[in-house]
Amino acid sequence: MKSIDLPLIIRAVFKDQSHFMKPSEFRAWRKDCKFTQEQAAKKLGLKKRTIQYYEKGKRDGKEFKIPKTTELACYAISVGIEHYVGPESLNDQ
Repeated sequence: MKSIDLPLIIRAVFKDQSHFMKPSEFRAWRKDCKFTQEQAAKKLGLKKRTIQYYEKGKRDGKEFKIPKTTELACYAISVGIEHYVGPESLNDQ
């Protein structure tokens, strides 16, 4: 498993609260990972319909923003992190 500084990444993502992952960025992430919508939904723990909302950017005609947590999960999956087991300091106990 890769060792990365998750708190640093989380701070960086949440620093700019006005930025949300764009539908085109989400779709590009999914295609880069070679996931179908169903596979992306399973990896992210979501329903396929939610993936469709993310890619469309709308739900029932209203803007639908991709949550920061999903953006972080996409990043984690991209760098090979499938499970988060908590800080190393807790794992040593």
